[in-house]
Amino acid sequence: MLAGLSLGAIAGFEAARLAPGRLAGFCAISTNAGAPRPEQLGGWAEFGRRTGEGGFAEVVEQILPAMFADPGPALRQRFREMAHRVGPETFRAQLAAQATRRDAAAAIAGLSCPVLVLCGERDALCPPAFHHAIAAHAADATLRVLPAAGHLLTLEEPAVAATVLRDWLQSIR
Repeated sequence: MLAGLSLGAIAGFEAARLAPGRLAGFCAISTNAGAPRPEQLGGWAEFGRRTGEGGFAEVVEQILPAMFADPGPALRQRFREMAHRVGPETFRAQLAAQATRRDAAAAIAGLSCPVLVLCGERDALCPPAFHHAIAAHAADATLRVLPAAGHLLTLEEPAVAATVLRDWLQSIR
């Protein structure tokens, strides 16, 4: 079994590309299986530049609203703390990794295992259309869209996300 959220799922697409037969199940959460668009590459380069110049805290504040459907004070603070634990250098490495992303449609289509595609209906970074496309490429897909959630649905709706994942795991045993 392999599950990943956002960049973690993108790493999972690479595992699917390289060793599809080694996966007994794959769960892609809040992600994008397409190659980066030019505007994304430009935005990531700008975030990387600003972070390298000491503007990491400002970049975190800029991207924070896109992470949640309804970011109340507690979620905002939790995200800030998480981002600062990760730190600016790891963030820049994540941006660089994101920029190397390739279209994963063929890798998804090559999976013979069950695939769970989970997203938030209000995800501003990776909208449900991205997830419908992922599910359409998989031979054995289950698509679940959480209506009250955004990109970091595991923080916004942790009990619902855990239940969906648990139920899917039990269904494929």
